[in-house]
Amino acid sequence: MFPPPSDISARRDRSSGRRRSAAFTLVESVVAIGIVSFAMLSILGLIPVGLGTFRQAMSLTVETAIVQSVSGELMRADYTNLASTNIYFDQEGNKVAESDKEQLYVARVQTPEALDAGDLVNADAARKVSIKISSSTHPETTNSYFVIVPRSR
Repeated sequence: MFPPPSDISARRDRSSGRRRSAAFTLVESVVAIGIVSFAMLSILGLIPVGLGTFRQAMSLTVETAIVQSVSGELMRADYTNLASTNIYFDQEGNKVAESDKEQLYVARVQTPEALDAGDLVNADAARKVSIKISSSTHPETTNSYFVIVPRSR
């Protein structure tokens, strides 16, 4: 039926050569795993930095909400009636009582100072109020904000 192949040994060499080139060697596999491991360790090393930055961003966002809340109250009040006080907030920037276990931030509102703007502004027209915010988790860090409170008529 079919004639026998003329060169059987040549076919075996070619087919065995294909098998050898189709697989990865041990050295190639180890190098590839080493490269992937190095990349994964680099990515895992960035996680603490990212979490720290996220914490700082969240704290700054809450402080901004606190300053907005306090300055809104100050704008509605006459600056002649203002006194230094402490206002307490939770982790989301909501007001809480001083004795509340969830209080995390303290906003210290300082007595208004007279504006020193020279001839540009009447000194009785407004006052500069200082708002200092500190966190119970980082008591060594205090951020200061200033609000100009106009005199209500």
